[in-house]
Amino acid sequence: MAYDLKGVKLIGAYGEDRNGKFNAAGGVKAKDFGESAELVQAAGLGQYARQGFKASNYYAGAAIRAGSGTLGVAYSRSSSNLGSFGFDAAAQNMVAALYSYPLSKRTQLYAYGGRGRGVAYVRGLEAHEIGAGLRHEF
Repeated sequence: MAYDLKGVKLIGAYGEDRNGKFNAAGGVKAKDFGESAELVQAAGLGQYARQGFKASNYYAGAAIRAGSGTLGVAYSRSSSNLGSFGFDAAAQNMVAALYSYPLSKRTQLYAYGGRGRGVAYVRGLEAHEIGAGLRHEF
């Protein structure tokens, strides 16, 4: 759902995963996580691609006019039942922000940053990302 308040757009979503996530961890192994390998092993990376897996997913975001550009902020949470399979699983929480500045009608500069905790439902596993770019629409 989305609601436009003239200058501020609010966005929300809810969804569920049942009997596994659409995309599994593939060939990723616990050893690929270096010092976090024990955390990954304890949580069973990739075990969300199985029968009986369930997750509730929430998303809340806002887009706000900021000068000539747009500032976006978002929060998402996914909590699963991996604990019922014997894993020390966590809820996955993500926060992100984006700023987009129009250079022309079809070209925009953007910068973003995000942080995740409980990534892949692994307690203690965190991820950080920043980026910037130029987007042109044809």
